[in-house]
Amino acid sequence: MGKSISLDIAALVILTILLISCIFRKMTSGISNRIFLIIILITITATVFDITAVTMDNTQSTQTSVLYTAHAGYLITHYLTAPLHLLFVISLTDTWHKLKKNFAFQVVLVLPLAAVLIAFVANAGNHLVFSVENGYTRGPLFSLMYITTIMYVVFDIAYIIRYRKLFDFGKIIAISAVIPISVAAMMIQMLYPMHLVEMFCCAVSLLIVSIGIQRPEDYIDSFTQLIKHSAYAHDMKHAFANDKHVYIIMLNISNFRTV
Repeated sequence: MGKSISLDIAALVILTILLISCIFRKMTSGISNRIFLIIILITITATVFDITAVTMDNTQSTQTSVLYTAHAGYLITHYLTAPLHLLFVISLTDTWHKLKKNFAFQVVLVLPLAAVLIAFVANAGNHLVFSVENGYTRGPLFSLMYITTIMYVVFDIAYIIRYRKLFDFGKIIAISAVIPISVAAMMIQMLYPMHLVEMFCCAVSLLIVSIGIQRPEDYIDSFTQLIKHSAYAHDMKHAFANDKHVYIIMLNISNFRTV
């Protein structure tokens, strides 16, 4: 009995709806919104690769090069969601200026990703990550992805704890929910490879983030489509907490509804 792609298809539906929702809600500007859109697009790509790879595995396809590309594409794009989620958390805290000054932290963030990408480049010759020659099999370096993903999860947790005062309780729950869901899915996938749950869990976690955090109506006035006072208060709170220098220009528009 082959693997079922039903959860992958469900994930693809959820992700497509999320992508359309972000566009219609005008969540396309700002660093955090753009990173969130990239995560959705990367996850959609990973899901398509996964559906392709599993379908070819189930039909015992002999197109080795296409099968290898499908599996490699899935593994790489799915792995990228971990460092991208960390960048999303950093963008929510508005601490890019601190990250730019901390070279050691930059190296720590890049090294796991670099190690995995190098392993995948070399895998075409040594098959230490995975192989499709006699069916899809995992190699001795496959666990490198899980180990480095756990590292990014630890960075996520540490960052959320460090800057917890910048979020209200609901947003902490929403952004933190991604971590246990992703870890649980990763463990299930690792122990029971026949159960394809990772992409569905990714889609559900992104849906939670969209509902709990990506709320443009909290900061954009529905009448003027301009940023509200609450957005100013939000930005000032982050600026003061992060010792970030800002410049403020104040304008008073009389009778703005008639403009």
